[in-house]
Amino acid sequence: MMTDLGYQRLRVEDPVTEQSVAIAEKQGEYRMLFQSLENNNILVNAHIVKVDGSITLYFYNINKSALSSSSLQLFEKLQHRVRLEYGADNVSSHQPSAP
Repeated sequence: MMTDLGYQRLRVEDPVTEQSVAIAEKQGEYRMLFQSLENNNILVNAHIVKVDGSITLYFYNINKSALSSSSLQLFEKLQHRVRLEYGADNVSSHQPSAP
């Protein structure tokens, strides 16, 4: 789904082995990192709780600036799609606040 929405998966460091992996496990969650192909300053951390499958998306700008209107549109599109796929009750998301 993330590929369909224009994101590529980045590798993350496994907290146990310190190796680069596609999916890390930490504190009862699967964790993945994605980068927007449309705006390479936009990253999305996806945390999926192993017990109940709930998903939290952390959407942010690498340079820590406020999101542009086009970046906000990316955020809204992603949030809408994930909630459709997994149910609104199972998805929470966090966008960066203005500095």
